[in-house]
Amino acid sequence: MAPEPSKMKHDLLAAAEAAVADRSMVRKAGRRPPGACSRMILSSMTLIALLGTYVSVIRPEWIFTATPVAESPHLLEASLRLALVRERQRVEEFTKRNGRLPATLAEAGGTLTGAHLTAGAGRSFMVSAPMGAGVIELHSTDPLEAFLGNSIQAIISRPKVP
Repeated sequence: MAPEPSKMKHDLLAAAEAAVADRSMVRKAGRRPPGACSRMILSSMTLIALLGTYVSVIRPEWIFTATPVAESPHLLEASLRLALVRERQRVEEFTKRNGRLPATLAEAGGTLTGAHLTAGAGRSFMVSAPMGAGVIELHSTDPLEAFLGNSIQAIISRPKVP
């Protein structure tokens, strides 16, 4: 014999109510006490505000890098003179290896931005670079001591950046 339809309906209803009751108990067990969420948000916002105040007032170096100090024109010229000496050395090394002058400073391995190589008679040459409104030139025949002057001493004695 088949069970009565009302008995089956009653059993199904009881099973459904039990499942719903289990879900609501699980949901209630996982809930935070009233006001806990708003306290967490308030604590987080306070922490963020304190951190923001610290960063804006103290200005730590790990966030704000120091503003680079502009070098004096004297130091810039001294640095450029040393760089031109290095470019001349590259051209001389290229000439020894290849038996000819390079067509450009880049061919000799030059890296100085704005510098130029001008070929002269035979194996003589000139390297030059713009400096302010003028140009600094170093010929292959110029004595380095006279060209550098006190450039090395000026660079060595420049103030150290903290």
